[in-house]
Amino acid sequence: MAITSYAELQTAVANRMNRSDLASQIPEFIAFAEAEFNRVLRLPLQYVGEASLAVSGRFTDLPTDFLEMDRVIWLDGTTRRPMQFVGESSSQWDDDGSDTSNWPRFFALRGTKIEVLPAPTVSRSLRISYWKKIPALLSEVNALFSAHPDLYLYRACYEAAVYMMDKERMTFYLGLYDRLMTEVIEFENRGERASDITLRTELSAGAGFNIYTG
Repeated sequence: MAITSYAELQTAVANRMNRSDLASQIPEFIAFAEAEFNRVLRLPLQYVGEASLAVSGRFTDLPTDFLEMDRVIWLDGTTRRPMQFVGESSSQWDDDGSDTSNWPRFFALRGTKIEVLPAPTVSRSLRISYWKKIPALLSEVNALFSAHPDLYLYRACYEAAVYMMDKERMTFYLGLYDRLMTEVIEFENRGERASDITLRTELSAGAGFNIYTG
């Protein structure tokens, strides 16, 4: 049967495992699968090109769906100034606040907040590009599930096999999941590959050499 909803996914997991007593556990298996997806997947469908954050101090809340940063731009009127990521041990965080340039040049991630330095003295906008969490199926049908319901199914079945301590099924479903995960990543990133091939083709057309696109 087609799997198009959270309820249908739960039914499919129960059917695959041939167990009628897992109803209360299956939502946990799906939640574990979703946690795995958010740890390992960084797909174009998760990418937020530019989100605006109003910054008036050293610490600002990140979006609630934030997973991983790509780039940060300090917006000062029409001027866009790229900011540099620094680690916690960097000497940049020893700044005494005497800088009067009035725009932050460095940032770090502190839990659910972004920290900027020097701390701004006026309110401005940050434009951040980042990867967002995949929305939980419990609240909505998301793009990953709509395109690849079998990815959810195989990972949830693997979690069910772990719960049942069924080593044979663990091996079976983990193999299916690993293979499909590779295919999903390849499929979802095909647009980036196409852009890269187009760019390299254009470059080679003027340079008089052949390129390999396989």
